[in-house]
Amino acid sequence: MEESDRKISRYNEAYYQILRLHNKWVLADISRESGDFKRLAWILDGIELELHVDLLRVDSQFSTFKGEERLKKINKNLNNIKNNAELYFVLKEKMRFLKEVQDKSGKGAMWKTEDEDVME
Repeated sequence: MEESDRKISRYNEAYYQILRLHNKWVLADISRESGDFKRLAWILDGIELELHVDLLRVDSQFSTFKGEERLKKINKNLNNIKNNAELYFVLKEKMRFLKEVQDKSGKGAMWKTEDEDVME
């Protein structure tokens, strides 16, 4: 990708989105740890909405990712829950998937290789 093709938010929205996502992930962890799965589901829906455009972008960049398809399957599974154990399993699956989308979109964990300069 050439430098002229890169798009950068003029208003630094990515920074604020990362802050919003961080806050939502903290709330998601608290809800998961306390067993409040209904609240966790609502928080994950908020994270899903926050990452929707990023999901579309990741899908277009990585043809094998199939994020929209995977998310639809997870959400469909949420509608067919019979007990709290199943609910917890599907919510964990959704959490892992959304973290993957966040990482692939460059708004999550960033890893350096050994050959990269420590000071940037």
